[in-house]
Amino acid sequence: MHSRFIRSILYYVPYAVLSALTFPGILYATGHISSALIGGLAGIYFAYRQKGLVFVACVTVICSLIAQIIIPF
Repeated sequence: MHSRFIRSILYYVPYAVLSALTFPGILYATGHISSALIGGLAGIYFAYRQKGLVFVACVTVICSLIAQIIIPF
């Protein structure tokens, strides 16, 4: 392919597909969407701050667990 426009679009396709597959999984990972969303937002924050993958995963799980314990459903 010689088109710079097509190559730039195809460059982002894997990221878009991965996001589309991962986001619904995040929302339905726990019994309640609100606790999953809190954990997901914590994960996004720490990933944006360029923390390690294991750290982000652990913080996400811990925040979801704390939110599920604290928030009455």
